[in-house]
Amino acid sequence: MGGMMSEHTPGPWLVKTYMPDDIQIITPDQAVIADLIARRNNKPNAALIAAAPDLLKALEAIMAIDWIEVEAGLGGWPGMDWPETLTAADAAIVRARGNG
Repeated sequence: MGGMMSEHTPGPWLVKTYMPDDIQIITPDQAVIADLIARRNNKPNAALIAAAPDLLKALEAIMAIDWIEVEAGLGGWPGMDWPETLTAADAAIVRARGNG
């Protein structure tokens, strides 16, 4: 799996709407992660950004599964292209950590 960067701000991240198109991603103690101001699609973009810590955690958990057992048919979803799926998951983790 990819290398580590300095730690990101831990989740949860929350969406705070000031006006219809002015949104911030914040921590529970109100630290600002990102500002989304006067852009179309702010709400769906804000939801995706706020979910980033949870998505990273889920991908890391997936990568920790014993994939040898899965590929041997002892678990998981038969017929899935695991090498391609795992490569994509690993690439997403590397990118989320700032190394890609």
